[in-house]
Amino acid sequence: MLEKLAILRQAWQQPGNKRATGGTYALSGFDYQFTVFLLRYIKRFYNALKNEEQFPAHDSLSIETISDVTELTPEGLLFITQVKLGANEKFDKIFSEFWGIFELAKQVIPGDEDKLHFKLCTSRISSSDIRAKFRLWAKREKKSEMSVSEFERHIHAEVIPQPEDEIMHILIKELRDDKPVEHLRAWKGCLLSATKKENIDSAIKEIWKDLIAIANRVEKREVPIHVWQSTDRPPSEVVYGEVLTGTQPLVYQLRKGFFAPRPNVYADLAESYSEWRQSLLDNTDVSIRLPVFWIGGRSGTGKSIALLHLLANIHSEENVRIFWLQQSIQYLPDAIRWAVSLRKQGYDTIIAADDPFAPATQQNIEIWQRAFDELNPLRSQGEVDSMPVLLCCGPTEHGQNLRDEEPDNVDVTIKKLEPEDQTDYEILRSWYKKRTGNEPPAVGDENVLLVQLFFEWKTKGPLPEFAKRFKDRINEADPQGELFKRFSKVLAANRLYIGYPSEAFRKGLSLKHCETIELLTQENHLADMNVGRKGIWLAHPHLSNAIYEAWFPADRPPISRDGHLADIINDSFMYEKKPFERMAPLWAISRALDEERLGPSDFRREEFGGAVTISGLCKSLSKDGYRPRTRNQINTLDWLNDVLKMPDLYSRIQLTKSSQPPSANV
Repeated sequence: MLEKLAILRQAWQQPGNKRATGGTYALSGFDYQFTVFLLRYIKRFYNALKNEEQFPAHDSLSIETISDVTELTPEGLLFITQVKLGANEKFDKIFSEFWGIFELAKQVIPGDEDKLHFKLCTSRISSSDIRAKFRLWAKREKKSEMSVSEFERHIHAEVIPQPEDEIMHILIKELRDDKPVEHLRAWKGCLLSATKKENIDSAIKEIWKDLIAIANRVEKREVPIHVWQSTDRPPSEVVYGEVLTGTQPLVYQLRKGFFAPRPNVYADLAESYSEWRQSLLDNTDVSIRLPVFWIGGRSGTGKSIALLHLLANIHSEENVRIFWLQQSIQYLPDAIRWAVSLRKQGYDTIIAADDPFAPATQQNIEIWQRAFDELNPLRSQGEVDSMPVLLCCGPTEHGQNLRDEEPDNVDVTIKKLEPEDQTDYEILRSWYKKRTGNEPPAVGDENVLLVQLFFEWKTKGPLPEFAKRFKDRINEADPQGELFKRFSKVLAANRLYIGYPSEAFRKGLSLKHCETIELLTQENHLADMNVGRKGIWLAHPHLSNAIYEAWFPADRPPISRDGHLADIINDSFMYEKKPFERMAPLWAISRALDEERLGPSDFRREEFGGAVTISGLCKSLSKDGYRPRTRNQINTLDWLNDVLKMPDLYSRIQLTKSSQPPSANV
């Protein structure tokens, strides 16, 4: 009989049978209503806290008293709100209720009806739509034009697609709550389980006490995780303004239209992602590893911006929570813990990060190990449905490194961005003109990567010419050459995907030097690259490499290049505090040389003295004895010792690995 029951259930739940899903939809509606109420309640609390105002009375915001939600604002306006999940609601019933309340108000509180407003809050309907529907209802009900015009001024609409996202944003970003998922779940449970008015009032007071406790916590740890919002999407039309030129892309820039459209590239990416998500439904991975979708490609091809567009597309089309880490990978364990909790509650959850396995991060295995520890209970219980997913972008080799270094913990799928064709370049040029009002110069579009292309359009010339002008400006501002030395070392580090130690860069700089640096970077469009990164960054790694190549051509004697590498290694040992930070340059060099496994690098082998390719340099250095085990590794370290004049390299690595203070003898 169980088999027949399954057949009957399947037939009843065929698409189009609304009666089969009516109960589920009703529960979703209640959940949406209570979550919207919670959002209003938390916003009131936070606004009062932020503005140092007296907290409003509890009964100034209530649920299920007059209509769904009733709110008395500090300005004395009374909002009566109907909260409906979908747009296909029974509007006749809603408008009849609003009209009846308005007519009653005229009788019982005469003279104050102008302070009364009615709002329909849904996940998708605008004010113009609701007013049009109200007009149709009023016509059918034969209401007088005077009454309709008067009442229409009091009708509003509010669109809140995913109120949970806004609540999570306030708890994490503004109140710095370390248990946002747990609190949200508990508060919704209190409201949903309250069946009488006194129970609801009691639940509201308990939520208020929790908010007070969160706000009064003495120790608050800032967690810069962005909870994706419905407003985090590009504008529908081109907006006049600035463009991004090689700096770290941010979510607000997506909203402000900083990024050019690439319809063909983004459509292909969205399709690949959709196929990947579908494949997870048939997951046969017995190890239950963390699924990773990695957007790959060469440095400077627009991977970070492509990821932001993909996240905006996913959020607009799916009911999903997205935790955006940017490059703050140290908060991955927190994001995974929250994501797992949400998944267990039935919410689809995505974690997204920009280049989470860059050279410096690769060495900090502790971060990843703590993240994997958060997943171990799921894996041990075989709870594959509760496993979150990770969306990333970064150079292809970084994704390969993650897959090779953690084969037991991650299942990495790499999607390389498709290169631009002539049609794409025409779209980019048209967009640039609309965005800036300027015609982009002809600089050989097809021969450069996107990050360089937009930089050259903004600086109105080829990058080598800019590099020369920038060098001249530095030398004019500081004829003694101190600033040029420091800029050179920053560029030499950035082109290896690492930051130059901040303390080493700033040590001994005069106030005039600091003012000159600020002026030069602003005037030459070399903006902040430090968001979520360690150390000093002057520009995107691809731009840094191009400027450095122009300053120190590869066909010249390698004395300067050798000296810069030696300085980066020495300064990291001397000024950085953590072992993985001190070892970051060596790790980056080993990865750049490892063509045997990763394919040709963006950096020339000649840059490193023609050294033989190696594999896992830093891993070998962490073994007992801190000595390389293969001939290839010995050759490379011999080159570091001999060519870069670093005879004490072995001993300094040993001190680092034993957590002793680094040597200051440089």
